[in-house]
Amino acid sequence: MDTVPATLRGARWALVAQGWLYVVTGLWPVAHLSSFERVTGEKYDDFLVHTVGLLLFVIGAGLLRALRARQPPVEIVLVASGSALALALIDVVYVANGRLSPIYLLDAGAELVFVLAGVAVLRARARDRGADD
Repeated sequence: MDTVPATLRGARWALVAQGWLYVVTGLWPVAHLSSFERVTGEKYDDFLVHTVGLLLFVIGAGLLRALRARQPPVEIVLVASGSALALALIDVVYVANGRLSPIYLLDAGAELVFVLAGVAVLRARARDRGADD
């Protein structure tokens, strides 16, 4: 019998999706900047695009590795949620001021799902700790 609540299973799947999304979208501009810009709009500084891409790749790879454990470390869940929140805020602010294409609002929506998934995992961990006391 599966003792993991459906909400927590869903949250873990969302974090896995976040990891893969970060790996793929992090490598995309590094591997083929012109196709990335066709979808997301022209960028002003290739150096920054590559830097952010590689950082997202590293976060995603670390998240995927950590999620192989039954209980991923709280720190990695905080990094995942914090990264998602930061990206969502950047997406919304820079779409609003016209610097980013509206396509980034799709990313902001996904990032907010990832934030909620991280919160669900952290709440479940806190409940588990409370039950152990």
